[in-house]
Amino acid sequence: MDQLVNLTLIKITETVDDIGEPAKTETSVTIRGTKQSVTRDEWFSAYKADIQAKYRIKVYEFEYHDEPEAILNGERLAIYRTFYNGGDYIELYLGKKGGVQ
Repeated sequence: MDQLVNLTLIKITETVDDIGEPAKTETSVTIRGTKQSVTRDEWFSAYKADIQAKYRIKVYEFEYHDEPEAILNGERLAIYRTFYNGGDYIELYLGKKGGVQ
C-alpha cells in the first residue's frame, strides 16, 4: 500500500579545510514522496550485492539531484539505485549498505 512520507535527501560535499585536511559538508532538503514496497526480485538482487533493500520511494524527478543518502522515519539509508521511466517521477531505492549507519 502506498503511503505519503517526508524524505530528507542528504548531499555530501568533500572539500579541503584551511590547513589542507579533507572535510565533508552535508546539506539536506526534505521533500514529499510515496513509499512503496520493494518487490521480491528487487530485494533478492540487492541481497546478492550485499545491500539490505528497505524502501522504494516515488518522488518528483526535478526534486532529486543525485543525493547518495536519505533519512526516512529517523533512519539514515543509502540510495543504492534509481529508476526513471519517463514522466514526472523517479523511484529511489533505499537500503543499508557498507558505510551508512
